[in-house]
Amino acid sequence: MRLIGSGFAPNRPYDVAIDGVDFGQATTGPGGAFTTRLLPGGLAAGVVQHVEHANATDGAVSANTRFTLTRPAGARFLAAGGNPNTLRAPFEVWGFASDGRRQTAYLHYVDSGGGVRMTVALGQTGGQCGYLLTGRRRVFPFTPSRGRWTLQIDTAASYSSRPAGAVARIPVLIS
Repeated sequence: MRLIGSGFAPNRPYDVAIDGVDFGQATTGPGGAFTTRLLPGGLAAGVVQHVEHANATDGAVSANTRFTLTRPAGARFLAAGGNPNTLRAPFEVWGFASDGRRQTAYLHYVDSGGGVRMTVALGQTGGQCGYLLTGRRRVFPFTPSRGRWTLQIDTAASYSSRPAGAVARIPVLIS
């Protein structure tokens, strides 16, 4: 991650901290600006995104900002198992808008032969990184045949095995 600051005193030491963790000092340039690369900590298991708070100060001037640390694009439905004909669960989607623009997330049901049985809109992503948590819904809104299914989530209304942009695939075995 690159952190850029300006409006500080020229040629003066500044300090950067993220969520209170000190990342050390460097010196501003002749115009009172700086650019530095930081590697914030990772995410805990099961956490898909976390809001971090960054602070930079030269002792006289302080600047604060926040950013969201997000895993690469992914998705899951929040159920461990059950009857595929009746199973209901929320879907969680993340990393689908690196520019912060809202996107519609679509779920494509792909059978073991690569054919698409159905496509449904899951909803609009939000936040800085394109996050969506749906309400409980049928995992399969039809009676699935036996075999390996792929639940592909992307931002295209029509299925493509190679969609542009973020994509997540959830393999499901129906026995």
